[in-house]
Amino acid sequence: LTSIVNIVSASCKRNDEFKHVQVAEIAHFIAIDELKRGTGLHQISTLQRASDTY
Repeated sequence: LTSIVNIVSASCKRNDEFKHVQVAEIAHFIAIDELKRGTGLHQISTLQRASDTY
């Protein structure tokens, strides 16, 4: 049981850290005006990379 709790706790911490990194990246792209925002339910943003365009 302890192992399961440790795994779940670690996973939650990684998700929290990932979300913080995403927020920082989005703020950076907004600041340099390179953020393409879309609309949709539960959508934070959509980043378009130069390699994704044709």
